[in-house]
Formats: sequence, structure tokens, C-alpha cells
Amino acid sequence: MAASGRTKTLLDITASALMCCAALVVLYRFSQPASKTASRILPIYTVGERFEGASLLGGDNSHSTLVVWVRSTCPFCSESMEFYKRLASGPRRAKLVVMGAEPSGVLEAYVASYGLQPDRVVSWPKGMAKLPVTPVLLLVGNNSIVQGLWRGKLARAHEEAVAAALR
Repeated sequence: MAASGRTKTLLDITASALMCCAALVVLYRFSQPASKTASRILPIYTVGERFEGASLLGGDNSHSTLVVWVRSTCPFCSESMEFYKRLASGPRRAKLVVMGAEPSGVLEAYVASYGLQPDRVVSWPKGMAKLPVTPVLLLVGNNSIVQGLWRGKLARAHEEAVAAALR
């Protein structure tokens, strides 16, 4: 019995020590100043920045372009497709271009499966460097400068802001 009691005590001490270590790791991770954690956030375009993929948007540069960055396996992209369809069919002053890092055939099939008819579908693996998350909407001016940026599945108010920016 004495050995069993010591084993139980040793196990209790070990479990407590592991819990303390885990708590310290969590505290350390969430106590870092923003400047240290900001470097871990993936880069994304910002308003006023030049869009590197402007040459892929096609056509003349007399109009702005709404770039819809998606991934076929992204649930938020799929949930947003109805909104993108409304943008494509509604009044707008901008072209609608769907882009993604997947092969063109995959993107085209994905977009077609939702009945979305953009002006163009473009595969751009290089875009992953500045568009690491999906979905992202970028309003790119005719001067290739990002004029608007929206990330993720948008709330109704943000959808209205995007639609207003296109009129």
C-alpha cells in the first residue's frame, strides 16, 4: 500500500506540474505585446497599395475591378456565393473577376456550380503571398491601386458597403 500511495502522489504532482506548464504557455502566448504577435499575422493587401495581379484582370483599365479571392474548399466562400451572384447581376461600375490559387479548371467549375458569371476567372498561385485567407474582396481601381478591402463572410452591412462601392 505504501508504494501505491507514493505512486499516486507522484502522479498527482506530475499532473499538477504539467497543468502549470500548460497554463504558463497559454499566459505567455496571450500576454505578448501586439508588436510581437503582429509579425505572425499573414500579410494582406491594404487600401492604397498597388495590386500586383493587375495584369491578370484582363480587358482595358478604364474600369475598376472587384477581385473575389476564393478557394473551392472554403466554407465561407461557398456561403458567400449568393452575395457574389447579386453583385455580378446587379448594377455596377466595376468588372467582377474571381481569382484563386487553385488550377483554372477547379476555379471555373466551382464558380459555375453556384451559377456565378464573373467577367473572368483567373488562377494566380503567386497571389497566395498577399491573399492568404479566403474569401477576400478587393476593389482595384483602374490605376491598379486597391481602393477597398473586405475579408471573410460579410455581415449584411458590409455587403451593402461593397455594393455601394460598385455603383
